[in-house]
Amino acid sequence: DAGVTWVGYTGALPFAVHSFAFVRSPDGWFYVLGGDAYSTTTQQKSVYRSRDFVNWTLMTSDYGGGVRILGSAWADDFGNIYWAGGQSGINSGGLNDIWKSTNGGTTWTQVASGISVGGNSFLGQNISNTGVYFNGRIYIVGGGVYDEATPANFTYTKKVYSAALADLTKWKAENDLPFLGGRQYNSVSVWDGKIW
Repeated sequence: DAGVTWVGYTGALPFAVHSFAFVRSPDGWFYVLGGDAYSTTTQQKSVYRSRDFVNWTLMTSDYGGGVRILGSAWADDFGNIYWAGGQSGINSGGLNDIWKSTNGGTTWTQVASGISVGGNSFLGQNISNTGVYFNGRIYIVGGGVYDEATPANFTYTKKVYSAALADLTKWKAENDLPFLGGRQYNSVSVWDGKIW
């Protein structure tokens, strides 16, 4: 009823977690990828999917790219799933690669690594769901590196980058977000022909 009333489903997620990557695929599947620093090592490398948010299937417990927390993910028009950026630990700096699955998250292939624009390795700065697929391109919007050991190392950006889905090794800078400061844990979505 458009958000007027809500029903809770206790224990519906595959494990207790926050800051996982979440994807809705056009083929009707919903995906949970990885977790945060408080998830187990296996959970940080796992991919689950569901159609009803109650029954979840473990697609893989090791996608092949090592521990990944706070990453971003998206699906393209063909139901392929991508997992990118994030960190290998809270105080580890950023990961700067992209992985792709063409079979519902069961197996993965690295499709890009060492990504940067003008020397800025921005992809490793995205924290949680900052990446979206829109009109044949991927957009990374804002983000930042989480480093609680050295608060001065916290970074927040208002930068926006994009790449054509056909070649995720070539990125360009778009106009900055119109904010006074950057955004770290922002979430990005596509609706009504716009990026929000």
